[in-house]
Amino acid sequence: MSSCLVSTHEELILIDTGFATTVPSLAQSILRLGLEPKEIKMVMDTCAHVDHAGGNRRTVEMTGAKVYLHEKDADIVENSDICPHTSGEIYQL
Repeated sequence: MSSCLVSTHEELILIDTGFATTVPSLAQSILRLGLEPKEIKMVMDTCAHVDHAGGNRRTVEMTGAKVYLHEKDADIVENSDICPHTSGEIYQL
């Protein structure tokens, strides 16, 4: 499992949230970089597997970020007990 953080001039983009249990340590790592987790405005899931999208709920609750992923995975993530999404909308790529 890995996550990647992209910093632009306007926002942070998180690629894969990982497992729900790893979100707090991911947030701590972002703070150690001198960045604020609340600056994450976009989450891009590479797939609907729990090791990639399992932390969506916790990340969205912490940041208010929008989640983007492939249209074939959108229904899985949106309706899954494993990696539900809470902001009310998933953006399909």
